Amino acid sequence: MKKIIFLLAFLLLFSGCTQKKVEYIPGMLMESHLDFTPYSEKGFSFTPYEYMGEYDGIGIINIKVYPKAEYKVKNLVNPEDAKLYEGVMVDRVWVQGKINPELLLDMAYNKAVAMGADAITSLNLNPIENWVYVDLTIYGLQLTGFAIKRK
Repeated sequence: MKKIIFLLAFLLLFSGCTQKKVEYIPGMLMESHLDFTPYSEKGFSFTPYEYMGEYDGIGIINIKVYPKAEYKVKNLVNPEDAKLYEGVMVDRVWVQGKINPELLLDMAYNKAVAMGADAITSLNLNPIENWVYVDLTIYGLQLTGFAIKRK
């Protein structure tokens, strides 16, 4: 009898801990582009491919960028009200900033030019993760490439 009561209590306790069933996921269209024109006008080249002409290898470019993250009160309509919740236990959520991929291009361009390069080949731009602790993973971008001086 004790086993049955324990089992019923267990079932009642954990019956409300189930996740809501996903019944609909809307369609999504995502578009992105990077404009190399400002760099091309300066005689600099970005390419995801190998350069087939003659060149001098200058170095490897590797840049990682992570956005800032703030621990904010969830569903807060007026940001000024955040001061009211300081030190109070309320539902909070991590809000991550945005990253402009063109920032990475500018950084890579400036670094390559400083190294004496006039092109970056084998260009890759990939999403990356940085696990900070249990409930926070920050998502960033990584740009890698091979800086060269074309002949």
